Amino acid sequence: EILLRKRGSQLTETVMDLDAVSYNLENGKIEKSKLKNDGIFKEEYNKYLDLYKFALPNVKAGSVIEVKYLIRSDYAYSLRDWDFQYKLPVKHSEYHIWVPEYFNYNKTIKGYVPVRTATDSKSEKLTITYVEKAEGISKEGGVYTNTYDYTSYLDSYFADNVPAFYDEVLLSTPENYTSKLVCEISFTKFPRQAIEYYTNTWENICNDLMKDSEFGDQVGKDKHLAVLAQGFSADSADLLTKAARCHRLIQKQMQWNNRRGIWINSIKKSFETRIGNVAEINMNLVNLMRLAGVEAFPVILSTRDNGFIHPSHPSLAQMDYMIAAARVDGKYFLFDATDSLCTANILPTRALNDKGRVILDSKNSEWVDLQNNKIAKTQVSYDLVLN
Repeated sequence: EILLRKRGSQLTETVMDLDAVSYNLENGKIEKSKLKNDGIFKEEYNKYLDLYKFALPNVKAGSVIEVKYLIRSDYAYSLRDWDFQYKLPVKHSEYHIWVPEYFNYNKTIKGYVPVRTATDSKSEKLTITYVEKAEGISKEGGVYTNTYDYTSYLDSYFADNVPAFYDEVLLSTPENYTSKLVCEISFTKFPRQAIEYYTNTWENICNDLMKDSEFGDQVGKDKHLAVLAQGFSADSADLLTKAARCHRLIQKQMQWNNRRGIWINSIKKSFETRIGNVAEINMNLVNLMRLAGVEAFPVILSTRDNGFIHPSHPSLAQMDYMIAAARVDGKYFLFDATDSLCTANILPTRALNDKGRVILDSKNSEWVDLQNNKIAKTQVSYDLVLN
């Protein structure tokens, strides 16, 4: 499987030149079986991801497989991770990335396997030809060509005899410990243009989030919650009790469709249909709390199986989950309405992953601890008939 990202028609990814072969030793001879078109499938995983699947022919114990493909991507700001370590041992792994001088990336090597690095550079030219159409008699048309000289920088990474990674019962996720390279854009600087910064500060992230129609525009959309909020204005209960009541109301009203993420399709529609992704459910909770007079904010985080948030590289790409935070007497109380058994500061295991980021407004955010000191208990009941 290859995950392909998408955001409408503006940002897409496609697989090109897929070539896959399986080799088997039959009666002392090597038999070669190539991938055919009927072994390739594409399906929509969610609004932002497609799955490109392929099944190699004649694969069995002892087969050797080779896979080669090219991904054409509009996601210049977030390159794909390169894994050096897997559940199987790796004899040799290397990764090379040529980056034109116009792009600057934060590059982070995670894990504990020694990785060697090397750098290089080269001068290149880019020629662009464009056609300008004539406009009446006031503007003549023509064909124009510009050539740009620029420098590309090479970063190379090498790892040898990488041991297999064995998952342990008490590990939150292997993602936090396996060795890999993570690249995310810091800024771009094109000729005769100002530097454009991306997700290199939390302030930039807050600003981008709060301007986004699928996040910030959903904060405060509460007209559809008016009936549910009736009675709160005259309620003399303390703010934490009100927050807990809002939490129970959304828990009863909405059902989680098991989709993660921080983006919202329609906060009103998900409420009316009583089903939604985690962001839609918990943003409804944030807005209901605000209607009840409680200070409430969305909290974005990375789930346990998605790995820890890297503290030195602020990034939206790391975030795949959202919960709600109520601020009472200067203290945060965390809520997740996707799980019917959760109460205040009791989050589902998937969300217990070190820290989350509270989005206060378009300029401010802060960390909040996701762990709690309450003892966990698992209770199982059996209804048995013995013969």
